[in-house]
Amino acid sequence: MTTHSFQFTALFFIIISNYKNDPNKI
Repeated sequence: MTTHSFQFTALFFIIISNYKNDPNKI
């Protein structure tokens, strides 16, 4: 479960980073 939680956190950070880089994309 720890690995799954880490993957979810990483994905969340990627989404946030992508949103900050291009807010108009979403």
